[in-house]
Amino acid sequence: MTKAQKAIGILRRMKVKLNEVNANTCTSWKSQLASYVIIFFGKDSPEYDYITRYDFRMFGVGEPDWQTEQSKPFFHAFITDCIERIENYGLNKKEWKHIFITTNPALFWSIFTAMVLFAFWAGTQLAANKSSQTTSTPPKQQNDSTHTK
Repeated sequence: MTKAQKAIGILRRMKVKLNEVNANTCTSWKSQLASYVIIFFGKDSPEYDYITRYDFRMFGVGEPDWQTEQSKPFFHAFITDCIERIENYGLNKKEWKHIFITTNPALFWSIFTAMVLFAFWAGTQLAANKSSQTTSTPPKQQNDSTHTK
């Protein structure tokens, strides 16, 4: 089961739960729906913007049941639209941004360049040391004492 299918299943269960919501249970239901909207679409999404503009003022604790009943068609339509959007476009994909690169790109590239130059310098130093060690060691001379005359 993909994430999109799981999200659609959750939203369908929220629609079923909406049929059972009354004035005493609507606050927890609306908080749960708002949380799912943020998870599925993000805080910058039109869905979240739309639902926060509705502001849930007509749908809260202690309100008469007739106001809760008046709000249910709005939420049924909203959840249906959310399901349709997921089916057509998928879930919100978070853009990957590395904090070090995005906060100060000039600093990142300066450090990156310095690291490359240091690695090059260290490589040349190691190569120079290795070549100087091989040229400074005299070659082994053969011992002629093993030969008898």
